[in-house]
Amino acid sequence: MQKILLATSISILLSACGSGGGGSSSPTPTPTPTNVGGGSEAGQLQLGTAALDIDGLGFKTASINAITVDGKFSFNEGEAVTFLLGKTEIFTVNGNSSISLSDAILKANALTAETLPTTANEVMTALEKRPGIAPTELNNLHKVSNTLKLLLVLDADRDASNGIDLAGWNAKLNATEVNLNTRLDDNLEFLKVFKDDLITPLAMDVAEPLLYLYTQLGKKIPAQQIASIVTVNGSMKSTKSFTFHADGNIEKNTSVMHRLTTEKDESEDIYVNSYDKFGVRSSRLTTQTTDMDTDTPATEYSKYTQMSNGYLSSNGYPITTLQQEYGGTDIDNLALTDEYKYIYLKDIIQSESGINYSNDGFVYTSEYLYTYDEQGRETKQTETNEKLNSDNIVVTTNTVMATTSYTGSGWIYKSNVNDDGSASSSYEHINIFNDDESLESNERLTRNSVEDLTFHNKTSYIYNNLGNVTEKTELRDSDKDGSTFEHIYRINKDTYNDQGILTNQSQEFDSSNSSVQDNQYNYTFVADGKSKGMFESIQWTENRWSRGSARTTPFRVQTYTYTYDANSGLLTGINSTQIYNRVENYRQIITLTYNADAMLTQYYYITETVSLSDDSIATKTITRDITYSNTADGLGYLLRNQQDNILNENIGKADYRVVANTLATPNAPQ
Repeated sequence: MQKILLATSISILLSACGSGGGGSSSPTPTPTPTNVGGGSEAGQLQLGTAALDIDGLGFKTASINAITVDGKFSFNEGEAVTFLLGKTEIFTVNGNSSISLSDAILKANALTAETLPTTANEVMTALEKRPGIAPTELNNLHKVSNTLKLLLVLDADRDASNGIDLAGWNAKLNATEVNLNTRLDDNLEFLKVFKDDLITPLAMDVAEPLLYLYTQLGKKIPAQQIASIVTVNGSMKSTKSFTFHADGNIEKNTSVMHRLTTEKDESEDIYVNSYDKFGVRSSRLTTQTTDMDTDTPATEYSKYTQMSNGYLSSNGYPITTLQQEYGGTDIDNLALTDEYKYIYLKDIIQSESGINYSNDGFVYTSEYLYTYDEQGRETKQTETNEKLNSDNIVVTTNTVMATTSYTGSGWIYKSNVNDDGSASSSYEHINIFNDDESLESNERLTRNSVEDLTFHNKTSYIYNNLGNVTEKTELRDSDKDGSTFEHIYRINKDTYNDQGILTNQSQEFDSSNSSVQDNQYNYTFVADGKSKGMFESIQWTENRWSRGSARTTPFRVQTYTYTYDANSGLLTGINSTQIYNRVENYRQIITLTYNADAMLTQYYYITETVSLSDDSIATKTITRDITYSNTADGLGYLLRNQQDNILNENIGKADYRVVANTLATPNAPQ
């Protein structure tokens, strides 16, 4: 990105040549190189003690409006300088010959390098969200992450180690002011920043920008990373172990199943992951060994690879342009079994194709071509499938076409469309938005010239002053006469307290217009202490009765109560019970143990199920022991929330979602 200025060299050459005459002459003055932006004072953006090579970042003063070149800018004496991207202000500082990007962004968000979180607990506390605490603005650490994210994610090659190239983005975003107080690590939120003809770069999670910041500041956060989870359940012991990349992503995880009665390992699964520069997993190699307790163990390998182009599609998912799957018993000669290719224009897929190399000796190919209208809506899909033999000769082929046309309030979808536009079946969907904000939906299916009104419903909504839906009612036209809605299909009600916190959910559901099912969820939260905002109890009540008759006593009630350590606020126990047909038939006690650093080390639960026929009690215990390894630089692990992710996936059922305080309950058996 360096620009070569020739003016000085040319002037020196001219001066050396002189006037060519015999008399004396005044030397030609050497012109002063123009500062970027034309100001009298030159400045340079810095990262630490090194110059920051950043192109295309806007800057302005009272008299200047320009963009940086190699991190260089200018100002006139006494002026403040505002750096911005389009309409989004990054920070404003007094003009100086050297400005630290990191210091300026931190100062703009009321932080300094010294006040940044320095321990694992401080990092997680700063980014913590609890369900019992009303949503508020993001804290300053999130805002710092969002600011850096905007610069890093728009870098042309997404590699800040060789500089940041924002060429063109200052102009593209000149009408867009990015709200840095939103969850820009969420892809759907990030999509809202970009519109019209702007293709949306792949959003970063909160980890990458803060890793960049801490690295530039030379800061490291020690952390304990999960090393293993050992589960004992009856006669089986499962051991799962983990290692991590420096950025916190999982590099390798291994799972071994061991039978305690024979003291022999039975199987082992090993997963090795790689990631691209966008943070998307680019490959996973799986090694599966079975029958380890016999004389003939078997090992198979499979590999999955994908290529992302670094952008988001309109549904918020990364755009993948190539996917491949391999398999076999020889790791050095894995056979390609499936391959998928995708071609996009901007973020809209134009075509996709797949190849399947089947074990039957044939190769199966498929290709989908898509056509869109000016609003980007799909209007036609053409699918072509072929079967090829070992000589690559097409054995069979078939083509299927479907079209979609749009009306002012809905669409008509036709499948198995012929070249002349006729179709064996069509499906019409019409939406009608009424003046009372209710929505009517009509669906009509025509097959072999026979028309049927398959679906006619009406959905209405009630909102509170915060914009939350507090009641949703769905009515259906069960006799399909196209006029009245005689069937109350579903009524959902949500109740919020004065702080905007969800405290009750109910759903009354009647699929047949004869038998009603009602589900109630009640949430209470701890009001004070270090566990404030955490769940105190969750109760789920299920009831059923016949339409038109009196509501009966609930036939199922599940109750979950939570206990916390008074000093640390950590969750230490979950007690749950189920009353089924007025009889308590299920009890579970979960006990959680932590180490001195507040890391969960054991998750133990005992379950008692009471037989409704003979009152016998079946008892089951499961123990999960968790070990950790120390790392001097665990910021990426912490920011990517790997501990919760791993425990959520490996503790079992939905249990850890309750431990982590999300609105979910582990369901007791029927």
